[in-house]
Amino acid sequence: MATSIAETAVARRFFQLDIEPLTTISIYVVAKGTGNWTVTLHDGLNNALASKTIANGSLSNGAFNNFTFTTPVRLHVKPNARTYHFHVTSTQTDGTVASSSSNDLATCDLQLYADRLVNPTNGLHPMVRFQQFECIGNANYLSVWEPISEPPTNSEWLRHRLSFPQGYEVCGLAVFNEVSTSSTSIPQQGLIAWWDGLTDSNDIHPNYFTEIPEGAPYGLTTYKNNIYYYAGGVWWRIASPASQPEKIFTFPGSDTEYSGATAPIKIYPNAGAVRRGVLLTAYPSETTDTSINYGVYSWGAVDSKFPESFGYSYIISPGTKNYSAANNLKIGMVRSFGDILLVSWREDDASGDFGVDSVTNASAPATSSSWQSIIMDDGFTSKVKKALYIECTFTTLPSGASFVLKYKIDRGSWTSSSSLLVLLMNVISLGSILIRYLLKSK
Repeated sequence: MATSIAETAVARRFFQLDIEPLTTISIYVVAKGTGNWTVTLHDGLNNALASKTIANGSLSNGAFNNFTFTTPVRLHVKPNARTYHFHVTSTQTDGTVASSSSNDLATCDLQLYADRLVNPTNGLHPMVRFQQFECIGNANYLSVWEPISEPPTNSEWLRHRLSFPQGYEVCGLAVFNEVSTSSTSIPQQGLIAWWDGLTDSNDIHPNYFTEIPEGAPYGLTTYKNNIYYYAGGVWWRIASPASQPEKIFTFPGSDTEYSGATAPIKIYPNAGAVRRGVLLTAYPSETTDTSINYGVYSWGAVDSKFPESFGYSYIISPGTKNYSAANNLKIGMVRSFGDILLVSWREDDASGDFGVDSVTNASAPATSSSWQSIIMDDGFTSKVKKALYIECTFTTLPSGASFVLKYKIDRGSWTSSSSLLVLLMNVISLGSILIRYLLKSK
Protein backbone atom coordinates (compact mmCIF):
# COMPACT_ATOMS: atom_id res chain seq x y z
CA MET A 1 0.00 0.00 0.00
CA ALA A 2 1.42 3.40 -1.02
CA THR A 3 1.65 6.20 1.53
CA SER A 4 1.56 9.00 -1.07
CA ILE A 5 -0.02 9.66 -4.45
CA ALA A 6 2.00 8.79 -7.57
CA GLU A 7 0.66 9.25 -11.09
CA THR A 8 2.01 5.93 -12.34
CA ALA A 9 0.10 3.22 -14.19
CA VAL A 10 0.03 0.79 -11.24
CA ALA A 11 -0.90 3.46 -8.67
CA ARG A 12 -4.26 4.58 -10.06
CA ARG A 13 -7.57 2.99 -11.10
CA PHE A 14 -9.28 4.37 -14.23
CA PHE A 15 -13.04 4.29 -14.85
CA GLN A 16 -15.90 5.90 -16.80
CA LEU A 17 -19.51 6.25 -15.66
CA ASP A 18 -22.90 6.43 -17.34
CA ILE A 19 -24.60 7.75 -14.18
CA GLU A 20 -23.78 10.62 -11.82
CA PRO A 21 -23.31 12.29 -9.35
CA LEU A 22 -20.76 9.91 -7.86
CA THR A 23 -21.24 9.44 -4.12
CA THR A 24 -19.20 6.37 -3.14
CA ILE A 25 -16.17 4.40 -4.28
CA SER A 26 -16.18 0.95 -2.71
CA ILE A 27 -12.92 -1.05 -2.57
CA TYR A 28 -12.45 -4.68 -1.57
CA VAL A 29 -10.01 -4.65 1.35
CA VAL A 30 -8.10 -7.91 1.82
CA ALA A 31 -6.08 -6.76 4.84
CA LYS A 32 -6.50 -3.29 6.32
CA GLY A 33 -3.11 -3.32 8.07
CA THR A 34 -2.57 -0.71 10.75
CA GLY A 35 -3.01 2.57 8.89
CA ASN A 36 -5.85 4.95 8.04
CA TRP A 37 -6.94 4.72 4.39
CA THR A 38 -7.69 7.57 1.96
CA VAL A 39 -9.32 7.43 -1.48
CA THR A 40 -8.61 10.48 -3.68
CA LEU A 41 -10.58 11.10 -6.88
CA HIS A 42 -8.84 12.79 -9.84
CA ASP A 43 -9.95 13.97 -13.27
CA GLY A 44 -7.99 13.35 -16.46
CA LEU A 45 -5.65 16.26 -15.71
CA ASN A 46 -4.84 14.88 -12.24
CA ASN A 47 -6.88 17.57 -10.49
CA ALA A 48 -8.27 16.42 -7.15
CA LEU A 49 -12.10 16.34 -7.19
CA ALA A 50 -12.79 14.75 -3.80
CA SER A 51 -11.25 12.58 -1.10
CA LYS A 52 -12.41 10.44 1.79
CA THR A 53 -10.41 9.08 4.74
CA ILE A 54 -11.54 6.16 6.91
CA ALA A 55 -9.85 5.45 10.23
CA ASN A 56 -8.30 2.03 10.58
CA GLY A 57 -10.74 0.95 13.26
CA SER A 58 -13.67 1.52 10.88
CA LEU A 59 -12.25 -0.63 8.08
CA SER A 60 -13.21 -4.29 7.56
CA ASN A 61 -11.00 -7.11 6.28
CA GLY A 62 -12.24 -9.36 3.49
CA ALA A 63 -15.06 -7.03 2.47
CA PHE A 64 -15.95 -4.05 0.30
CA ASN A 65 -15.42 -0.83 2.23
CA ASN A 66 -17.41 2.27 1.19
CA PHE A 67 -15.56 5.57 0.84
CA THR A 68 -18.48 8.04 0.67
CA PHE A 69 -17.66 11.63 -0.21
CA THR A 70 -19.11 14.47 1.86
CA THR A 71 -20.58 16.06 -1.29
CA PRO A 72 -21.65 14.05 -4.37
CA VAL A 73 -19.25 14.68 -7.26
CA ARG A 74 -20.59 15.87 -10.63
CA LEU A 75 -18.95 13.97 -13.51
CA HIS A 76 -19.22 14.00 -17.30
CA VAL A 77 -21.06 10.86 -18.36
CA LYS A 78 -22.46 9.54 -21.64
CA PRO A 79 -22.77 10.65 -24.37
CA ASN A 80 -19.63 12.67 -23.56
CA ALA A 81 -18.16 10.50 -20.82
CA ARG A 82 -14.71 11.41 -19.53
CA THR A 83 -12.13 9.14 -17.94
CA TYR A 84 -11.46 9.57 -14.21
CA HIS A 85 -9.21 7.74 -11.78
CA PHE A 86 -8.62 7.40 -8.07
CA HIS A 87 -5.72 6.61 -5.75
CA VAL A 88 -5.71 4.60 -2.54
CA THR A 89 -3.16 5.57 0.11
CA SER A 90 -2.58 4.67 3.74
CA THR A 91 -0.61 6.07 6.63
CA GLN A 92 1.11 2.64 6.79
CA THR A 93 2.35 0.29 4.07
CA ASP A 94 0.89 -2.97 5.39
CA GLY A 95 -2.59 -2.82 3.83
CA THR A 96 -3.70 -4.73 0.70
CA VAL A 97 -6.60 -4.60 -1.76
CA ALA A 98 -7.97 -7.33 -4.05
CA SER A 99 -6.71 -7.02 -7.64
CA SER A 100 -6.13 -9.29 -10.60
CA SER A 101 -2.43 -8.34 -10.80
CA SER A 102 0.06 -8.21 -7.97
CA ASN A 103 0.94 -4.72 -6.72
CA ASP A 104 -1.34 -3.17 -9.35
CA LEU A 105 -4.13 -0.81 -8.23
CA ALA A 106 -5.22 -0.44 -11.87
CA THR A 107 -6.88 -3.89 -11.68
CA CYS A 108 -8.38 -3.65 -8.19
CA ASP A 109 -11.95 -4.76 -7.44
CA LEU A 110 -14.33 -1.84 -6.98
CA GLN A 111 -17.96 -0.77 -6.94
CA LEU A 112 -19.21 2.72 -7.82
CA TYR A 113 -22.40 4.32 -6.45
CA ALA A 114 -24.28 7.41 -7.64
CA ASP A 115 -27.27 9.33 -6.29
CA ARG A 116 -30.54 9.02 -8.16
CA LEU A 117 -30.91 12.83 -8.33
CA VAL A 118 -28.45 15.64 -8.89
CA ASN A 119 -28.40 18.65 -6.58
CA PRO A 120 -29.18 21.37 -9.17
CA THR A 121 -27.97 24.96 -8.94
CA ASN A 122 -31.53 26.27 -9.31
CA GLY A 123 -32.74 24.00 -6.49
CA LEU A 124 -35.64 22.63 -8.57
CA HIS A 125 -36.77 19.06 -9.29
CA PRO A 126 -40.06 19.61 -11.17
CA MET A 127 -42.25 16.55 -11.72
CA VAL A 128 -45.04 15.57 -14.09
CA ARG A 129 -46.79 12.33 -15.06
CA PHE A 130 -46.43 11.54 -18.77
CA GLN A 131 -47.63 8.34 -20.44
CA GLN A 132 -46.45 5.50 -18.17
CA PHE A 133 -43.66 7.58 -16.63
CA GLU A 134 -43.17 9.79 -13.61
CA CYS A 135 -40.85 12.43 -15.08
CA ILE A 136 -38.49 14.39 -12.83
CA GLY A 137 -36.30 17.33 -13.78
CA ASN A 138 -32.79 16.39 -12.70
CA ALA A 139 -30.43 19.33 -13.36
CA ASN A 140 -29.35 18.91 -17.00
CA TYR A 141 -31.17 15.56 -17.26
CA LEU A 142 -34.72 14.27 -17.31
CA SER A 143 -35.14 11.25 -15.04
CA VAL A 144 -38.05 8.89 -15.64
CA TRP A 145 -39.48 6.22 -13.40
CA GLU A 146 -41.86 3.55 -14.65
CA PRO A 147 -43.24 2.34 -11.30
CA ILE A 148 -43.47 -1.41 -11.75
CA SER A 149 -41.74 -2.57 -8.56
CA GLU A 150 -41.47 -1.02 -5.12
CA PRO A 151 -38.83 0.24 -4.52
CA PRO A 152 -37.94 0.90 -8.15
CA THR A 153 -35.04 -1.04 -9.57
CA ASN A 154 -32.28 0.60 -11.56
CA SER A 155 -33.89 -0.72 -14.74
CA GLU A 156 -37.15 1.06 -13.83
CA TRP A 157 -35.55 4.33 -12.76
CA LEU A 158 -33.54 5.93 -15.55
CA ARG A 159 -31.53 8.81 -14.10
CA HIS A 160 -30.52 10.26 -17.46
CA ARG A 161 -33.36 9.35 -19.83
CA LEU A 162 -32.81 12.66 -21.61
CA SER A 163 -29.66 14.73 -21.54
CA PHE A 164 -29.58 18.51 -22.10
CA PRO A 165 -26.58 20.66 -22.99
CA GLN A 166 -24.11 21.37 -20.19
CA GLY A 167 -24.96 24.56 -18.31
CA TYR A 168 -28.73 24.14 -18.67
CA GLU A 169 -31.01 22.93 -15.87
CA VAL A 170 -34.63 21.84 -15.95
CA CYS A 171 -36.90 24.49 -14.44
CA GLY A 172 -40.34 23.29 -15.55
CA LEU A 173 -42.29 20.37 -17.05
CA ALA A 174 -45.66 20.18 -18.79
CA VAL A 175 -47.59 17.69 -20.92
CA PHE A 176 -48.82 18.91 -24.30
CA ASN A 177 -50.40 16.86 -27.11
CA GLU A 178 -48.73 13.69 -25.83
CA VAL A 179 -45.38 15.45 -25.72
CA SER A 180 -43.58 16.05 -22.45
CA THR A 181 -42.15 19.55 -22.46
CA SER A 182 -39.12 20.50 -20.44
CA SER A 183 -37.77 23.99 -19.99
CA THR A 184 -34.11 24.46 -19.25
CA SER A 185 -32.13 27.59 -18.59
CA ILE A 186 -28.88 29.39 -18.09
CA PRO A 187 -28.73 33.20 -17.62
CA GLN A 188 -30.34 35.01 -20.58
CA GLN A 189 -30.60 31.80 -22.54
CA GLY A 190 -33.32 29.21 -22.44
CA LEU A 191 -34.58 26.14 -24.24
CA ILE A 192 -37.90 24.38 -24.46
CA ALA A 193 -37.23 20.72 -25.20
CA TRP A 194 -39.99 18.58 -26.75
CA TRP A 195 -40.08 14.80 -26.26
CA ASP A 196 -42.65 12.27 -27.44
CA GLY A 197 -41.62 9.59 -24.93
CA LEU A 198 -41.32 7.01 -27.70
CA THR A 199 -37.65 7.18 -28.68
CA ASP A 200 -35.41 4.22 -27.92
CA SER A 201 -33.89 4.29 -24.44
CA ASN A 202 -30.44 4.53 -26.00
CA ASP A 203 -31.42 7.85 -27.60
CA ILE A 204 -31.02 10.39 -24.82
CA HIS A 205 -31.80 13.50 -26.89
CA PRO A 206 -35.19 15.30 -27.09
CA ASN A 207 -37.08 15.39 -30.39
CA TYR A 208 -36.91 19.18 -30.79
CA PHE A 209 -35.52 22.32 -29.18
CA THR A 210 -37.05 25.80 -29.19
CA GLU A 211 -34.61 28.54 -28.23
CA ILE A 212 -35.83 31.13 -25.73
CA PRO A 213 -33.49 34.16 -25.93
CA GLU A 214 -35.36 36.05 -23.19
CA GLY A 215 -33.94 33.75 -20.51
CA ALA A 216 -35.24 30.94 -18.34
CA PRO A 217 -38.75 29.83 -19.41
CA TYR A 218 -40.36 29.45 -15.98
CA GLY A 219 -43.77 28.12 -14.98
CA LEU A 220 -44.69 25.97 -17.99
CA THR A 221 -48.46 25.43 -18.12
CA THR A 222 -50.75 23.91 -20.76
CA TYR A 223 -53.79 26.07 -21.59
CA LYS A 224 -56.10 25.90 -24.62
CA ASN A 225 -53.74 23.62 -26.52
CA ASN A 226 -50.80 26.00 -26.06
CA ILE A 227 -47.79 26.05 -23.78
CA TYR A 228 -47.60 29.21 -21.63
CA TYR A 229 -44.44 30.28 -19.84
CA TYR A 230 -42.78 33.26 -18.17
CA ALA A 231 -39.49 34.59 -19.55
CA GLY A 232 -37.88 38.00 -19.38
CA GLY A 233 -40.82 39.54 -17.50
CA VAL A 234 -43.38 38.46 -20.11
CA TRP A 235 -46.10 35.83 -20.39
CA TRP A 236 -45.52 33.92 -23.63
CA ARG A 237 -47.32 31.14 -25.44
CA ILE A 238 -46.21 28.70 -28.10
CA ALA A 239 -48.50 26.42 -30.10
CA SER A 240 -46.07 23.73 -31.29
CA PRO A 241 -42.37 22.98 -31.77
CA ALA A 242 -42.62 24.53 -35.24
CA SER A 243 -44.25 27.74 -33.96
CA GLN A 244 -42.66 30.96 -32.83
CA PRO A 245 -43.40 32.12 -29.26
CA GLU A 246 -46.07 34.83 -29.05
CA LYS A 247 -45.85 37.64 -26.51
CA ILE A 248 -49.02 37.85 -24.41
CA PHE A 249 -48.51 40.32 -21.57
CA THR A 250 -45.76 42.06 -19.61
CA PHE A 251 -46.11 41.42 -15.87
CA PRO A 252 -46.32 44.44 -13.52
CA GLY A 253 -42.93 45.50 -12.20
CA SER A 254 -40.96 43.21 -14.50
CA ASP A 255 -39.90 45.90 -16.99
CA THR A 256 -36.78 47.18 -15.21
CA GLU A 257 -35.06 48.81 -18.18
CA TYR A 258 -33.11 51.92 -17.03
CA SER A 259 -34.51 51.52 -13.51
CA GLY A 260 -31.34 50.42 -11.76
CA ALA A 261 -33.26 47.45 -10.31
CA THR A 262 -31.23 44.25 -9.74
CA ALA A 263 -33.97 41.95 -8.43
CA PRO A 264 -34.49 38.85 -10.61
CA ILE A 265 -37.93 37.25 -10.72
CA LYS A 266 -38.52 33.49 -10.59
CA ILE A 267 -41.70 31.48 -11.22
CA TYR A 268 -41.80 27.98 -9.70
CA PRO A 269 -42.66 24.86 -11.75
CA ASN A 270 -46.06 24.28 -10.08
CA ALA A 271 -47.14 27.93 -10.01
CA GLY A 272 -49.62 27.60 -12.89
CA ALA A 273 -53.14 26.16 -13.06
CA VAL A 274 -56.42 26.49 -14.98
CA ARG A 275 -59.58 27.36 -13.03
CA ARG A 276 -63.00 27.77 -14.63
CA GLY A 277 -61.41 28.17 -18.04
CA VAL A 278 -58.96 30.90 -16.94
CA LEU A 279 -55.18 30.49 -16.70
CA LEU A 280 -53.71 31.32 -13.29
CA THR A 281 -50.13 31.75 -12.17
CA ALA A 282 -48.40 32.77 -8.96
CA TYR A 283 -46.41 35.94 -9.59
CA PRO A 284 -43.77 36.25 -8.47
CA SER A 285 -42.81 33.00 -6.81
CA GLU A 286 -39.79 34.81 -5.46
CA THR A 287 -38.05 38.16 -5.93
CA THR A 288 -36.37 40.81 -3.79
CA ASP A 289 -38.20 43.65 -5.57
CA THR A 290 -40.25 45.34 -2.83
CA SER A 291 -42.62 47.07 -5.28
CA ILE A 292 -44.19 44.00 -6.92
CA ASN A 293 -47.52 42.81 -5.54
CA TYR A 294 -47.47 39.07 -4.81
CA GLY A 295 -50.57 37.11 -5.71
CA VAL A 296 -52.30 34.91 -8.26
CA TYR A 297 -52.61 36.58 -11.64
CA SER A 298 -54.89 35.48 -14.47
CA TRP A 299 -55.19 35.42 -18.24
CA GLY A 300 -58.30 34.44 -20.16
CA ALA A 301 -62.00 35.21 -20.53
CA VAL A 302 -65.02 34.09 -18.50
CA ASP A 303 -67.01 33.72 -21.72
CA SER A 304 -66.13 33.17 -25.37
CA LYS A 305 -67.90 36.44 -26.25
CA PHE A 306 -65.29 38.46 -24.34
CA PRO A 307 -61.65 39.02 -25.31
CA GLU A 308 -58.88 37.50 -23.18
CA SER A 309 -57.55 39.89 -20.56
CA PHE A 310 -55.00 40.07 -17.75
CA GLY A 311 -56.07 40.26 -14.11
CA TYR A 312 -54.87 40.23 -10.49
CA SER A 313 -57.28 37.66 -9.10
CA TYR A 314 -56.19 36.53 -5.61
CA ILE A 315 -53.94 37.70 -2.79
CA ILE A 316 -52.64 35.32 -0.13
CA SER A 317 -54.50 35.11 3.17
CA PRO A 318 -51.87 36.88 5.35
CA GLY A 319 -52.61 39.96 3.27
CA THR A 320 -48.90 40.63 2.69
CA LYS A 321 -48.46 41.81 -0.87
CA ASN A 322 -44.79 42.75 -1.11
CA TYR A 323 -41.42 41.22 -0.33
CA SER A 324 -39.31 42.49 2.54
CA ALA A 325 -36.11 41.23 4.11
CA ALA A 326 -38.16 40.38 7.20
CA ASN A 327 -40.84 38.26 5.52
CA ASN A 328 -38.82 36.69 2.65
CA LEU A 329 -42.18 36.21 0.95
CA LYS A 330 -42.66 33.36 -1.56
CA ILE A 331 -45.58 31.69 -3.33
CA GLY A 332 -44.88 28.07 -4.14
CA MET A 333 -47.85 26.35 -5.76
CA VAL A 334 -51.19 27.02 -7.42
CA ARG A 335 -53.43 24.00 -8.00
CA SER A 336 -57.09 23.67 -8.92
CA PHE A 337 -59.18 20.64 -7.89
CA GLY A 338 -62.74 21.11 -9.16
CA ASP A 339 -64.24 23.92 -7.09
CA ILE A 340 -61.18 24.17 -4.82
CA LEU A 341 -58.17 26.34 -5.58
CA LEU A 342 -55.07 25.80 -3.43
CA VAL A 343 -52.26 28.36 -3.08
CA SER A 344 -49.18 27.67 -0.93
CA TRP A 345 -47.00 30.43 0.52
CA ARG A 346 -44.15 31.19 2.91
CA GLU A 347 -44.18 34.49 4.75
CA ASP A 348 -41.46 34.32 7.37
CA ASP A 349 -38.44 32.03 7.55
CA ALA A 350 -37.58 32.86 11.15
CA SER A 351 -41.00 32.09 12.66
CA GLY A 352 -41.81 29.31 10.21
CA ASP A 353 -44.96 30.90 8.78
CA PHE A 354 -46.05 28.56 6.01
CA GLY A 355 -49.59 28.08 4.76
CA VAL A 356 -51.92 26.78 2.07
CA ASP A 357 -54.92 28.92 1.15
CA SER A 358 -58.13 27.24 0.00
CA VAL A 359 -60.50 29.15 -2.27
CA THR A 360 -63.93 27.48 -2.56
CA ASN A 361 -67.47 28.41 -3.58
CA ALA A 362 -68.06 29.44 0.03
CA SER A 363 -65.18 31.92 0.07
CA ALA A 364 -66.14 35.58 0.45
CA PRO A 365 -65.29 37.92 -2.41
CA ALA A 366 -62.73 40.68 -2.03
CA THR A 367 -63.98 43.75 -0.20
CA SER A 368 -62.81 46.00 -3.02
CA SER A 369 -61.61 45.75 -6.59
CA SER A 370 -60.64 47.99 -9.46
CA TRP A 371 -60.84 47.98 -13.23
CA GLN A 372 -58.74 50.12 -15.55
CA SER A 373 -59.44 50.55 -19.23
CA ILE A 374 -56.95 50.94 -22.03
CA ILE A 375 -55.92 54.45 -23.05
CA MET A 376 -58.59 56.18 -25.18
CA ASP A 377 -57.60 58.75 -27.80
CA ASP A 378 -60.76 58.82 -29.96
CA GLY A 379 -58.66 57.57 -32.86
CA PHE A 380 -56.73 60.84 -33.16
CA THR A 381 -53.93 61.31 -30.64
CA SER A 382 -52.92 64.84 -31.68
CA LYS A 383 -56.42 66.34 -31.45
CA VAL A 384 -57.25 68.10 -28.17
CA LYS A 385 -60.43 66.73 -26.56
CA LYS A 386 -62.70 67.61 -23.67
CA ALA A 387 -64.52 65.06 -21.51
CA LEU A 388 -68.15 65.90 -20.83
CA TYR A 389 -69.36 63.04 -18.67
CA ILE A 390 -68.90 59.42 -17.65
CA GLU A 391 -71.95 57.16 -17.76
CA CYS A 392 -72.05 53.93 -15.73
CA THR A 393 -74.87 51.39 -15.96
CA PHE A 394 -75.10 48.32 -13.71
CA THR A 395 -77.41 45.75 -12.13
CA THR A 396 -78.89 46.26 -8.68
CA LEU A 397 -76.06 46.70 -6.19
CA PRO A 398 -75.87 44.69 -2.97
CA SER A 399 -76.48 46.60 0.25
CA GLY A 400 -73.49 48.77 1.15
CA ALA A 401 -71.85 48.49 -2.28
CA SER A 402 -70.80 51.54 -4.27
CA PHE A 403 -68.74 52.71 -7.25
CA VAL A 404 -66.09 55.38 -7.48
CA LEU A 405 -65.31 56.45 -11.04
CA LYS A 406 -61.94 57.96 -11.87
CA TYR A 407 -60.18 59.29 -14.92
CA LYS A 408 -56.79 60.64 -15.90
CA ILE A 409 -55.77 62.90 -18.76
CA ASP A 410 -52.45 62.73 -20.62
CA ARG A 411 -51.17 60.02 -18.25
CA GLY A 412 -51.54 62.39 -15.31
CA SER A 413 -52.97 61.75 -11.85
CA TRP A 414 -56.33 60.12 -11.23
CA THR A 415 -59.32 62.45 -10.70
CA SER A 416 -62.29 60.98 -8.83
CA SER A 417 -65.93 61.19 -9.93
CA SER A 418 -66.69 63.98 -7.46
CA SER A 419 -64.90 66.40 -9.78
CA LEU A 420 -67.15 65.87 -12.84
CA LEU A 421 -70.72 65.11 -13.73
CA VAL A 422 -71.53 61.40 -13.38
CA LEU A 423 -74.74 59.78 -14.60
CA LEU A 424 -75.63 56.56 -12.76
CA MET A 425 -78.51 54.51 -14.12
CA ASN A 426 -79.80 51.34 -12.49
CA VAL A 427 -80.64 48.89 -15.31
CA ILE A 428 -82.01 45.61 -13.96
CA SER A 429 -81.78 43.73 -17.26
CA LEU A 430 -78.11 44.49 -17.86
CA GLY A 431 -75.86 41.53 -17.13
CA SER A 432 -72.61 43.44 -16.65
CA ILE A 433 -71.20 46.84 -15.85
CA LEU A 434 -70.92 49.24 -18.77
CA ILE A 435 -69.00 52.49 -18.58
CA ARG A 436 -69.32 55.02 -21.37
CA TYR A 437 -66.99 57.94 -22.01
CA LEU A 438 -68.10 60.90 -24.13
CA LEU A 439 -65.23 62.83 -25.70
CA LYS A 440 -65.73 66.03 -27.56
CA SER A 441 -63.13 67.62 -29.79
CA LYS A 442 -62.31 71.22 -29.09
